[in-house]
Amino acid sequence: ATNIWIPVVCCLLIAAFGISPIYIIIAAGVLGWLYGKVKK
Repeated sequence: ATNIWIPVVCCLLIAAFGISPIYIIIAAGVLGWLYGKVKK
């Protein structure tokens, strides 16, 4: 359950800044890809 903060942070960002969920999905995809590159 270490990734529980990810959806929480996304919800807070959407609520705080009115960010479109589409940008959140794109950012999550990019961050996930970068994280995968770094872990290797």
